Amino acid sequence: MKHRWMVLLLILLLVLSACSGTKEMTMYYKQREISYDGSGLIGSQTVRCPEPVTAKSLADIYFGLEPEDDLCDPFPEDTKRVKSRIEDGILYLTLSESFGTLEGAELSLAMTCITMTFSQLPDVEAVELSVENGFLQEQQSIRLSADDVMTQDDGLGALDVVLTVYRAGDG
Repeated sequence: MKHRWMVLLLILLLVLSACSGTKEMTMYYKQREISYDGSGLIGSQTVRCPEPVTAKSLADIYFGLEPEDDLCDPFPEDTKRVKSRIEDGILYLTLSESFGTLEGAELSLAMTCITMTFSQLPDVEAVELSVENGFLQEQQSIRLSADDVMTQDDGLGALDVVLTVYRAGDG
């Protein structure tokens, strides 16, 4: 009798664990070693997240995760989600003050990684980043969508130019 209850309990635990689903999400980070041979500036790793995946749960995982060996965080170490809300397809994400220390290319890279990560959420079309008690590049907030992000520079391959060369004559 005792053995039967243990078997039933084990089956129940297996069923419950199968019901609690997970979803694979891609986390985007800066490449540890930047190369110009095709691997680029940004790399990714896949992580299993418990469902339902929300902006808050994704932020907790993303900012708390230690990236794989060939990747590194593009933002200051103590960057955290302060608050977030999704409205009309825009994820309004407020980060801790340390994120506001980023400037120029480093800020662009960090924003790109964050936007690509959070744009996977089904109701997110763009991410608007702001900093608690601060500014980003002297702005209240900056909005970026995944469509705004250029992940590979393939512009040279797509450009066909016809040139006509004229030379001055002798007469």
